[in-house]
Amino acid sequence: MTANYPIVTEKTLGPAKRGGHGWGRRRRAEGEVPPAKGEHVRVFLVEGKHIVDHGRRDDYDDQVVRASHVAIVDLSRNVEVSVRFDIPSQDAHEFTVQATFLCTVTDPVAVVRNGQGDASRALLGYVRSHQRLFQLGLEHRVSAINQVRVLVQTQIEAYVQLRPPLLPGLEAGLASVDVLTPITEREKQGRLSEQDDEHTIEAHGLNLQHEMNRLKEEHARQMQIAQTKHETQMEEMRLILQEQAQRTMAARAQFMDDDPLRATIYAEAQGELSATDVADKVQEQVDRQAAQVRDEVERQRQVEDEDRAWMRQRADREYETRHQVELTRLEHFQALEGGDREHGRAMIERTHAADERERDRAHELTARTLELEAEKSRLDHEANQAKLRLLYEARAAEREHRHAVADRDHQAAIDREIREHERRRDLLEARLAMFKEYAARGHVDQAVISAHEVLEGLATDPAPAVAADRPPAALPDAGPGPAEADDEPTLREEGT
Repeated sequence: MTANYPIVTEKTLGPAKRGGHGWGRRRRAEGEVPPAKGEHVRVFLVEGKHIVDHGRRDDYDDQVVRASHVAIVDLSRNVEVSVRFDIPSQDAHEFTVQATFLCTVTDPVAVVRNGQGDASRALLGYVRSHQRLFQLGLEHRVSAINQVRVLVQTQIEAYVQLRPPLLPGLEAGLASVDVLTPITEREKQGRLSEQDDEHTIEAHGLNLQHEMNRLKEEHARQMQIAQTKHETQMEEMRLILQEQAQRTMAARAQFMDDDPLRATIYAEAQGELSATDVADKVQEQVDRQAAQVRDEVERQRQVEDEDRAWMRQRADREYETRHQVELTRLEHFQALEGGDREHGRAMIERTHAADERERDRAHELTARTLELEAEKSRLDHEANQAKLRLLYEARAAEREHRHAVADRDHQAAIDREIREHERRRDLLEARLAMFKEYAARGHVDQAVISAHEVLEGLATDPAPAVAADRPPAALPDAGPGPAEADDEPTLREEGT
């Protein structure tokens, strides 16, 4: 039940006081007038007249100052208001009826003027005014609560249609009607449900036990029939698997001798190594090749360092030579100043010869520098080629890995087909054995499996399709099994 609807709160206001020292404008004290929130409005009583305020008037407003009463009214639409009452039953008990109405305030002034502060109380009085409603349960016991629900709901809906609730300032419509189940009846129904569940579980358990015993007997009989055939098939399968294992080990040894990386990938495809182990081995080989490239690059770097050291030493020697030439030239000038022209001519010739030698050494140094740059370019090219080879080998290893995985998936599909063929062959052999048993006892006409069904199952054996898809190395031709070799003479002897 919704509390304090539609009037949320109301308060009587005393005379408003003036400002400090008893003079100034009158106003209401802070918190004296309740604030309006959300869908609420304030209705002031000012000298016998009601004034609606939507929260825009402050404490200094003349109407607020002169008001003697204020009420907060909820204007929310379709507010649920529930009323609950009891009606008597045939067995001295009571049915509890709960009716829910959807209410909306249409005129807040009318609500306040008529004192409609509690809509649930007004609606309860409205429902109680219908006397026929309290006579509906007198002809029914509490256990017939479902029938009473229909009667009460129909009666209240008709009553609301014929005589709608008239509440000043409020609009109310019926939302739902329900008759609550009494506690005693709820407990009674709970006990009955528990008893029904216990009986159901017990009956189901007995049925399961009988079915289980029957299945155990059937299973024991089938196991006794198939035991001999299973042992023969296991022996054949053991021989086939032994031969396949020998061939696989021989092929694997040859494969590992040819290429260790491919052998590693093959071992991963066969489930002997995990993907992490394969990645570690591939990374180990890549690291080893990268280390070789790094060693080669380091060696070339050392050669370059030695060449640079030789060039620095040669540059130092050339600097000393040029310094000596300058000293010689200085001596030449000094000799010219002293008047020794012959000595000067000889000095000029020696200087010219020294310059020629210097130019020759410069040309030689330039040629050596060009040779070093060409050697460096060649080494860079070889390093790039080595990196490309590593990249191509890694991609080739990845392709080999994908192919190995695809081969493994294909082999798994072939193994599934082989198992399906063996399962169908076992089923046909079991059916043939059962038919033989019925024929031996003279109950062929009562057999569940007819001779036509057995022969048709043998004719539709999917063995050729499986054998066509299987690789020759994976499934050698082992010839017809003992069961297939023995079945045809038996059928011929029994006339089937």
